[in-house]
Amino acid sequence: MDITKIIGKNNFEKLKKHLGGNLVWIPKVGNLGTRDNNYFEKRNNLIRYFRAKGFTIKQIAEKFSLSEKRVYNIIDFYKDKN
Repeated sequence: MDITKIIGKNNFEKLKKHLGGNLVWIPKVGNLGTRDNNYFEKRNNLIRYFRAKGFTIKQIAEKFSLSEKRVYNIIDFYKDKN
């Protein structure tokens, strides 16, 4: 993907000036873009709840706009903590 074609050369130069060399997280469409730990804790608890109720990984991923791999990672993370 050529970001210059999306945002224009001048804006790309501004991004490089301010963020060059850093990793940048861009939320998916429909994602509020929040990085609030309470949000993630609640979301992850809901993911575990839906899984325990028999929802498939694919259904959960679609409901939360996540990849199936991310859902597996969240579920596995909490398995290791218990």
